[in-house]
Amino acid sequence: MYMFFTEYAQKPYDHKMARRQDRKVIKIEAAYGSDRQTFIVKRNYDLRVRDVQEDAATTFRIPIDQLILYWKGRNICDTPNEFLETLGIENNHTMRVCRGDDPAQQNRQRELRSYATMDQQYSSSNDIYRQQQQQQQPYYPQYQQQVYSNYPTMYDQQQQQQYMASPRPNISGPVAASYVINLQIGFGDRVEGLVIGRPHPVTVYDLQVELQQRFNIPLLEQNVSYNGMSLTQFPPDISLDAIGIVNNSFVSLWYKNFVPQNQQLSNDYYSPRQQVQMPYSNDGSQTARSDMSSRRMDFNSSSGNETLPNASNQEVLKIEVFHGSDRHVLILRSANNVRIIDLMEELQRITTVPIQNQKLYYRGQELQIMRERSLRDVGIDNNAQVRLIGDPVKPRYEAMITGNRAN
Repeated sequence: MYMFFTEYAQKPYDHKMARRQDRKVIKIEAAYGSDRQTFIVKRNYDLRVRDVQEDAATTFRIPIDQLILYWKGRNICDTPNEFLETLGIENNHTMRVCRGDDPAQQNRQRELRSYATMDQQYSSSNDIYRQQQQQQQPYYPQYQQQVYSNYPTMYDQQQQQQYMASPRPNISGPVAASYVINLQIGFGDRVEGLVIGRPHPVTVYDLQVELQQRFNIPLLEQNVSYNGMSLTQFPPDISLDAIGIVNNSFVSLWYKNFVPQNQQLSNDYYSPRQQVQMPYSNDGSQTARSDMSSRRMDFNSSSGNETLPNASNQEVLKIEVFHGSDRHVLILRSANNVRIIDLMEELQRITTVPIQNQKLYYRGQELQIMRERSLRDVGIDNNAQVRLIGDPVKPRYEAMITGNRAN
């Protein structure tokens, strides 16, 4: 008995993975159709996939045996005993919820299975074709007499005619496109429709090839995103349907190496306006009246230091901001162009999410990396919809419809 205990104690723990501070609690944002919910999974042990399944089934009221969870295009329900830490699932990661008994989901699974079978058939036919090409001697009329000088000249022509006339049942002809998807592509300040047809489910690689042909952007220089997530993080052979891209979905495209001219490197904890040198007065002190960094002004501002040359010149923008399951409508006013940092400051006041923790997405663009640019420069106009990601400092929010305050 003592030897058995000693042998058991000497066995190493083979399962190694990167640790985070707390692997027993995680916050997940999941979407089932248009229903988007945020729930917290908490256990007294390291979390596995089945724990997320149980809480998601309770949240969306779906039987756990019919629940399907897609994370980055992968069905994690296939491995219910896998640790979340091993898969790389972290806080605030998004998942897509589907029902296994849904007819559309069943058709999707059948299509994926048929796609795999079709790939095997294509690969086998290609192998047979390669074998035939290797066995068949190449036909070069200009060199044939030199290599086979003892053969009659007509032999090569007869051999070529027989080869061209012989049936080749193992080589499949062109296949009609049975999978067609229509997408809306946002590139710069314009939106174009793009129709993609393939004999198999349309993949991310197929989308990139079509984008290269339409917009003349090489694959390696493309930045493609959908709902704020970059498609480059997925395998190129994953189908668009598995990611959630369906007909009439909006996909953003821009150059990967695009760097705005006005973009400046700044500290994460200080905005660029705090680093601008202000003019000095005669006594050497910095004057607040000379601070021209703040460009936002309120209609109701009555301060003597903030005067508008013409009230009709003010720019007013109404923007919708989606933060998790919350929706905020902001009205920004300025005598000059409203900047991204102005929007971030207003969101900090309303949602209590610090500026350094904010991530703003508009049509696949990350706005927080170009804070000093105006909203007009990035294509944001009235009634534009912006997505905010970040944890608030306080649990409660202020009113949803607000106007920004004067500095």
